[in-house]
Amino acid sequence: MRSILLIAFIALVGNSAQAQWYPVTSGTTENLYDIVFLNEDVGYCGGYGVILQTTDGGENWTTIFSRDSFAIRSICIVSDTSKEKLYAFARKGSSSYLVSTVLSSSPLKWSVTQIPYGPGSIYGPPKVQVYNDAMYFIDDIRLKKLKDDSLSTVVPDVSIFDINKHGLLFVSEETPEGIRIYFSEDHGMTVDTLSPHPSIFGPNQLTNAQAR
Repeated sequence: MRSILLIAFIALVGNSAQAQWYPVTSGTTENLYDIVFLNEDVGYCGGYGVILQTTDGGENWTTIFSRDSFAIRSICIVSDTSKEKLYAFARKGSSSYLVSTVLSSSPLKWSVTQIPYGPGSIYGPPKVQVYNDAMYFIDDIRLKKLKDDSLSTVVPDVSIFDINKHGLLFVSEETPEGIRIYFSEDHGMTVDTLSPHPSIFGPNQLTNAQAR
């Protein structure tokens, strides 16, 4: 069985706390790749051929989706006023898939759609992020947004990004002019160029972005 680590806070004298990790049984022998929590009790975990659910803060897990040879490495939840929807990116052989379900439906009704990927990670999008009831991810070197089941391109030529209430920060793919860093306070409507990519770093050394 694969184990999932949980963290527990133990109160000590003087109102301080010490964190301790302990393993719990996942109920599957498959590799597990990604995890997300909807609230303090309900969470979901994606792995090789499975999606697991917990309703007690991670103590116990049950399988809610299974598909042979699906490597599910990116999972997220998008919420709006009427529903929460789970999305998971999966890979099988040379094909990629988007797995989704409305979490309020009973029983869960799963949609599995084959999707094209451009150049990039063989495991799916290099990053998936949820902001303002929309899912953002990189596909075919473009930053794309999925909102209300509608897919659109936010900006082209993106290798890494971060989006939050402060705005959108992203790094362009390498061009003859070099790599550049961009920032958008209105989340992609208008874009400002920041400092050029420092020549001391190689393009493969930029692996993460964080907007503040």
